[in-house]
Formats: sequence, structure tokens, C-alpha cells
Amino acid sequence: LKWGSLALLVVQNSSVFVVTRYSRVARGRMYLASVVVLIVELFKLFICLGILAMQSHSLCELGDALHKQVWLQRSETLQLAVPAICYTVQNNLIFLAISNLSPAAAQVLYQMKTLSTAFFCVVLLQRSFKPSQWASFVLLTAGVLLVQQQDGKSASAPTGAHPGLGAAAALGAAALSGFAGVYLERMFTAGSASLWMRNVQLCVFTIPLQLLAVGQSDAHAIRRHGWLQGFHASTWLVV
Repeated sequence: LKWGSLALLVVQNSSVFVVTRYSRVARGRMYLASVVVLIVELFKLFICLGILAMQSHSLCELGDALHKQVWLQRSETLQLAVPAICYTVQNNLIFLAISNLSPAAAQVLYQMKTLSTAFFCVVLLQRSFKPSQWASFVLLTAGVLLVQQQDGKSASAPTGAHPGLGAAAALGAAALSGFAGVYLERMFTAGSASLWMRNVQLCVFTIPLQLLAVGQSDAHAIRRHGWLQGFHASTWLVV
């Protein structure tokens, strides 16, 4: 399970930026990135609730578990508002980065989350790293700078893009990803809730936050052309 999960993560991380960039190539009306992020969160909620339902003996048992973990232990649930805000902003920043950078540059810049994760592991979890590990972080940083420099000289960035804005968005998403991941790991270590229940608790905040983002940025477009405007098969693949 561990190595299978790692293999799936490699495939997902390698393909998501290319597939997302392909889906952003104009074919008529462009889909709304904020709506895609919202649908992703809804899918995540339904999947986690489905797995929790399969692990429960009845819907009553599932309801009792949700009531206990989400409401009775609401002080713990409220702590998840912090990573929920981080993930909501991060997911929107990724679309901004992909819209203004080539897939390769966006992907490599986003891998700075490895460095930000290491930093927050030291700050929040008091972990230490070997000199060889710190050397790998330095090499990662150098690689990111080289790729970004070459991308700025090439024609692979989208037409009309703003590479500086895209780079800032990718680095911002990487920093938020590192912080939120370490914050969640600390909560997993301290608490008793499962991975699936933690994601349900996260969705309590991420879905309303993303609805607010949709309303602020794309309400007019939705009123005119609907929620699923510009959706193609590639858009659903991104989801």
C-alpha cells in the first residue's frame, strides 16, 4: 500500500500540471478555475464520507461518529480552519501559476514545497535533517532557479502571460502546501481521527471558503453562462 501510494503520487504530481495546462488551452469559452476547485472539494467530501460509511456498520453509526468528531470535538475541528484556508488559497494559486507559466516551470517551482516542508518540520515539529538532506534541498533550489531562468528565455510560456505573477503564485502555493502539510501531520500525531474524518473536517471550512471565492470572482459569469461553462473531458480529468 505504501509503495503503491507513492507510485500514484508520482504519476499525479507529474501529470497534473501538464493536464491542467492542456485544459486551459482556449477551446471556446474557458472554464472557471474557482468552480473546478469547488468541485474538487465536493468530490473529496463525498469520497471520504463514502469510505467512512463503508467502515461503519450503519448510517446511524456514521452520523454518531460525525457528530462526535466534527461537533462535540469542535475545538479540534476549529484548528483545521488554518490548513483549510491554506489549501483553499493554494489550489487557486496553482491555477494562476499554470495560466502564466509553462507546465515545466510551474511544476518545478511548486516542488519548492519540499523545501518549505523541511523548514516547517524544523520550526513546528523540532525535527533535524542530515547534512546530505540539506545538500539535496540546496540542489533543489538551484534546479528551480535554473529551470525558471531557462523558461523565461523560451517561448513555452502561455501567450499574454505574466511569468513574474506565475512564479509568485507557484512559490506562494509551495509555501502554503509545506505549512499546511506539517500542521496536519502534527494534528494526526496528536489526535485520534482517521485520515478520512480529517478530510471531512477540512471540508467543513474549505467548501464555504471556496463558495465565497466563487461568489467574489465569478458570480457574474455564472449568472450568464452557468456553473459548468467551458467544461470539457480534460477539465473533468483535472478534477
